[in-house]
Amino acid sequence: MECGVARTLLYSSQVLHGDKPAPVETESKDARLHLEQCAACQQFFAAEKSLSALLRQRAPEQAASSTLRERVLSQIAEEQQKAKRPTRWSFLRRRSAILVLALFLLAGLLFAGLWLRSRHAQESEQLASILVDDHARYQSATTEVTSSEPEVINAWFRDRVRFSVQPPRLSDSSLVGGRLCSLRGRPAALVFYRKPQNMISLFVLDGRDIELPKEHLIALEERPRFVTAERGYNVVMWKERGLLYALVSDIRSAELLQLSTQF
Repeated sequence: MECGVARTLLYSSQVLHGDKPAPVETESKDARLHLEQCAACQQFFAAEKSLSALLRQRAPEQAASSTLRERVLSQIAEEQQKAKRPTRWSFLRRRSAILVLALFLLAGLLFAGLWLRSRHAQESEQLASILVDDHARYQSATTEVTSSEPEVINAWFRDRVRFSVQPPRLSDSSLVGGRLCSLRGRPAALVFYRKPQNMISLFVLDGRDIELPKEHLIALEERPRFVTAERGYNVVMWKERGLLYALVSDIRSAELLQLSTQF
C-alpha cells in the first residue's frame, strides 16, 4: 500500500481520532500493517499527533477540519502516484541514453580492433626490417656450423636454442649451414640455403608472443603467410606450433612463397 493511501485511511480511523468512523475492515488492516512497517509514516503520524495536541492547546477554535485534512492527503497521494508513473518523455530520454551509450561502446570496440590490427601490422613490418638487416649482414659471414645435412644442423642448434630446428631440403636450393643470431633480444636459428645466383636465409624463433596481422595474410595451404618487401628483399613469414618461420631473399616473392610450402 502506498504511503499516501495509508495515511488517508488512518486519518479517518481511530488511530488518530477515536471519534471518527473506521475504514473498511480489509483496508484498515492493510493500512495498519503498512504503518507498522513504514518508519516514514510512523514519524509522520507522530508529528501530526504533536501538532494536533499543540493546536488543541493553543487554538482549539482554529483546528483544521477532517474534510480539509482528507483533501490534502488525497492530493499528496495523487502527486506521489504521478511522480512514480513514467511519462513518455522520461521513457524516450532513458532509451536515448541507452542508445548513445551503446553507440559509444560499439565505437570503442571498433577503434580498439582497428588499433590492434594497425599495431600488429607495424610490428610485423618492423620484424621484417630486422630480418632483412640480418640477412644482408650474414650473407658474407662464415657459418658457425657448415653442413648440407639437416640432421647435423639440427643437432648443432639443439644445445643453443630451446626449440627444435629441422631445416628441410629445398628443391633447386642447397643447404649450406647455419649460425646463432639474436632477434629482439631472443635467440634465433639462422639457416642458409644457396641457389645458383641467390642466398636464402631461414629464420626460426619462438613466436608465441608475435601476432601476424590477419588482414594481410595470404591463405596458402593450411598455414597463412605474411608477405612483405624491404629494401629490395622479399620476406615471407608464418607460424607453426608456436614457432615463427621467416624466409628472406632477393628472389621473387612468388618463388619464395613456393619454397615456404616445402616446410
